Formats: sequence, structure tokens, C-alpha cells
Amino acid sequence: MFEMIKPVNGLSLIMSYGCNLDCQYCRIAQGRHDNINSANLQQKTIQALSDGTFLNNIQKGLYRIKQSPHQIDTISLWGQEPTLTLHLLTEHIQDWLTVFPNWSSCSFSTNMVAYPERIYDFCCALDQHLNHPFYIDIQLSYDGEYSTSQLRGAEGNVIFKNAEILIKKLNNYHFQNLTASFHFHAVLSLDLMQKLQDPNEMFQYEKSLIEWTNYFASLNYNNSIIVEPEMDIGLENPVDASCFDGINLANCCYLSDRVLSSLLPKGEDRKVYYSLGERVRLSPFHMLDAIRGSIEEFGYQNFDELLNRITDDTIARKEFFKRVNPALWCGNGVGELKIRYDGTLVNCQNHMYDLDLSEFTPEFFKTKTLINYEKQNLVKHHYFINLLTDSNEQIIKYFDLFNTMKFESLEFIFRNTLTLLSALWQCQQIDPSYEDIRKRVKHSILLAVIGCCSYNNQITTASLYVRHTGYLRMYCNGFLEQCLNAYNNMMGKEVF
Repeated sequence: MFEMIKPVNGLSLIMSYGCNLDCQYCRIAQGRHDNINSANLQQKTIQALSDGTFLNNIQKGLYRIKQSPHQIDTISLWGQEPTLTLHLLTEHIQDWLTVFPNWSSCSFSTNMVAYPERIYDFCCALDQHLNHPFYIDIQLSYDGEYSTSQLRGAEGNVIFKNAEILIKKLNNYHFQNLTASFHFHAVLSLDLMQKLQDPNEMFQYEKSLIEWTNYFASLNYNNSIIVEPEMDIGLENPVDASCFDGINLANCCYLSDRVLSSLLPKGEDRKVYYSLGERVRLSPFHMLDAIRGSIEEFGYQNFDELLNRITDDTIARKEFFKRVNPALWCGNGVGELKIRYDGTLVNCQNHMYDLDLSEFTPEFFKTKTLINYEKQNLVKHHYFINLLTDSNEQIIKYFDLFNTMKFESLEFIFRNTLTLLSALWQCQQIDPSYEDIRKRVKHSILLAVIGCCSYNNQITTASLYVRHTGYLRMYCNGFLEQCLNAYNNMMGKEVF
């Protein structure tokens, strides 16, 4: 019955329905405020991790759809803040490794405001029970002093101290099988973007991030530990981003380029500097190398050459998008299932509060805000399946939404993005230069790859069209142009 279901190689565990921060730009936090059942979901997750039900439900669900736990090599930890429950996974780590003997890769993100010892204990417990190489990638969130204190309600010095404690403790542990990599990630929110329009503010901001990451990289002397001396800056993609926000973002990109040049050691070439690794990376810089690599696999010299081939050739276009799939950072490039404690599949952690729909009555939507409008459409259009309780027909019908959609729908996202970009240009919501249809096509391909995730892949729902337009207004009022120009300058030729 389930022969048509594609192989599953990875899992993302929804480890926590709670968080010890309340960041203003976090879409999951917004969902938590609208969900009366969040505390109950958190308690059920804690119980299931403690008594083994979580592991048993996953095992039963995989067997039901004829998937072997032995083919799972990646298990990532998601939710809101996974360290709230990480110790419960650590306590039963031998059971998890017994069920998943080929588990060899893991990743999670933490705000680092508490529990550095839980991360240390988790890494050590893994290493003690492993008989094969294992790689774990841990993202530490820090937005800079202003955003951390004003928008996240956290104290930068607390995050600093906890990261310092963790790295120093790891220095004194001799790992046999585990390699752990740590990198810092910042979010450039609309509020912070406005503040960084002042060149001096931008200078101080990026200088502080460089000093922060360099310090932690210098602390590490354990050969099994990697501390990246770079700060990856991602973007807030708000539903209601305006043209003006896009222009501000482009200006931030321009100022960032100037700041990084000014921070170079005297006489050092910028191209060499980037080849050693950017100290501060404004998205989507780190994606463009992967796209360029895919172009070179085709044997083309540049993007325009590829564009001539794939614009009207559906097969060539699908093949190109298939090849760039490894460029996606969501889900570690594997066909994964995001799964909660009871065997329910979630297509994105941003949707995890839309599972219990009983509280969403017509009364709930009396206030017609954007968030409520979005929530209403999520309730109407998003599907969820439970591997233990739903019918075979239901599981087969919707399985691809949860397992492969974000990896095999780039060509679909491209077509939707191109349609939306054309509409935004006609409504004068993006830069007038997008009158050039070739530019719209070219940038739609890039945007499809750069912004592809399970969340964006469902832009056929009305609510996510609203979100996707905000995303495009952010990128297509100068920001993408600035990034491409900087990248081409770095490469010494026009790549895109």
C-alpha cells in the first residue's frame, strides 16, 4: 500500500512548544500567543520524551509506511527552544541510537540564554555511545546588543557568558567519534534595519559582531570542535514588508559592503578576504556559491548562458532545480519528516500551533489583522497527517507535502515567484527596472533557490501569498541587486 512513498532519510523532532524568550519577529512566538493549547502541548512533549512514547511513536509510524529506522542518518531538533527539553533526550540517548543505529548527523538552534551544560552533556553522551563518526551543527543566536535587549528581551552578557562556559568545557573533553561545529546567527529585523541606516551605527554593529565571533573562535583549542569565525545574518521576512523596507534593506547591504571593506587589514585585497571566509555574511551571499556550482556542473560559463537554455525548456529547467537542491539549508538537504510527539507530521515548525484547531471559532477572527487573516487561511488550507491514526489513503494523499515538497518543488516556486513578481511590478511595488522580463525571469530563478523552504512552498494559500509578497518587496527594491553586484565584484567577473 505504501510502496509509492519515497525514502525517508531524516527526521526533525519538534522538541519543544515553549521558549524562554519572546522575540518580536518570531512567527512561532506569534502563533504561541494565539494558541490556548501551547502549554498543554509542551507538557505532552515533555512526558513523551521522558517515558519513551516519542521514540516509540516515531518507530511505529516509520514501520507503518514501510520505512526502516536504519536508513535514517539525520535527526535534527526543532520546535522553539530545544534546550528546554534536550536533557530528556540525553537521558535516553542510548535508546535513540539503538533504534537509529546509523544516526550520524544532527543540528539545532539555541538562543543560548540558559542551559549551556545541557548542550555539553548531550555532546558527551552522544560520543560515549557512538561507534561511528558523528557530526553535530549548533547555531547560536545573537542579534547584537541593541536587538538582543530591545527586541528579544535577553541580555547579551548572559548569552556571552553561556557560550564562553560551553566552549571552555568542551575544550577539556576528548571526543572519540563526535565533531561539533558552532556558528553564530543574527536576524536583521525591520526595527534593526531602520537603526542601521546611519553609517556609524552599521560600522559599530558589524564591528561588534566580528569581535564577538573572533573571540569565541580564539577560545577553542579542541580539534573535535569547530567554532566558525563568521556571523551569518539572516533577514526577517515580515508579512507586511513595504517597498520602503526593501529600499532600507538595500541601503544596509550597501553600507555593510563599505564597512567590511574598511575593516580589512591594510593592503589586503577584498577578494582574498572573502576567499578566506566572510566575517559577516548578509544573506543570500552563502547561497550564491552553491547556485554557481550547479551552473558549472551544466558546463555553462555564466548564468545568462544557462538562462537561454532553461527559459523555454521545461525539462532543462526541472533538471537545473533538481541539481541545486543541495543548496537548501532547511532540513540538511535530506528528505526529512518534521514530527511531533504523537506521530503527527508538521510541514514546518512555523505551523506547529495550527494542529489543534478546536479553538479557532468564528469569534476568534473578529479582529481582521494580518496575523488573524493569515491564521484563518492556515486553518483552511494546511493539512496535517498522523502516521499512527490516519487512514492509508490520507497519508498517501498528503505525504509529499511533508517529506519532499521543499526539495522537489523549486520549479513550481519559480513559476509562482515569476507570476507574483510581474504583478508587483505592474502595481509599482518593486523597482521599475523589473519592467525587463528577462530580469524578472533571472531574479525569479535566484529567489526560488535562495528563499525556498517548506513554508514558502505553500504560497498557493492566500495567507502565504501575502507573506511572499512581503518577502519579494524586501528583495526586489535594491537588496538583491546589491548582493549580486557585490558577489560579482568578489568573483572578479559577472556571474549573475
